[in-house]
Amino acid sequence: MGFAQSPISTVPVTASSSMRLGHGLRADGDGLLGCGNDYVVRFDDRGAHFTPVLGRDALAVAPLQLALQSIQRGTTPLACDLEDAPALAGDTAVYDRSPSIRERYELRDTGMEQSFVFDTLPGRGDLVVRCRLGGLGELAAPAADGGLDFVRDGQRLAHMGTVTGIDANGARARGAIRRDGDFVELSLPASFVVRAALPLVLDPFVSAHGLAVVPSNDSAPHMVWHAQLQRWL
Repeated sequence: MGFAQSPISTVPVTASSSMRLGHGLRADGDGLLGCGNDYVVRFDDRGAHFTPVLGRDALAVAPLQLALQSIQRGTTPLACDLEDAPALAGDTAVYDRSPSIRERYELRDTGMEQSFVFDTLPGRGDLVVRCRLGGLGELAAPAADGGLDFVRDGQRLAHMGTVTGIDANGARARGAIRRDGDFVELSLPASFVVRAALPLVLDPFVSAHGLAVVPSNDSAPHMVWHAQLQRWL
């Protein structure tokens, strides 16, 4: 049985504030491809590649690359699969690093929320997640809020926020973020981890928020709202 197709409107769409809000994630080749208001991100077996969208007139920028290197509690290393392929779960890219550890990237309009979920935590001491920085990550500098800014020629291109620990009962603790050469360390203090109800989440946020995006970029958006289909494209 055939079905008649609705004609696609050819009426020009006028830019509005609602068109500039949104995010999405889809399978793309061997990885996942996503975007938000002012960023594009790709996930593959080498990690996340986050690129701020600066507009047609801006100089090209290398993506901020984040690749998990190790997880440790005190002196106890936690076994991880460092080359896992990401799985698509709605607007979230999920890496199964072990049967009890998941690395997640939930896309938001203004950035992506990176989190590590721990169902079990052997060992004693601080919980430290170590990721390799590449591309734009080489321009990391301490930020006023305790996180990291990624700065080129005096302009902040991306920001990695502070670390928060959240346990299964909703208890929260402030963690720390530290650059160590080509790596960034995300940590939670032993005093919180030892009493945390599992699963425990370690949670920083990465964004391109606050950038001066060139207005002409709106002529070639990464995402638009289709009124007839009532969906983002």
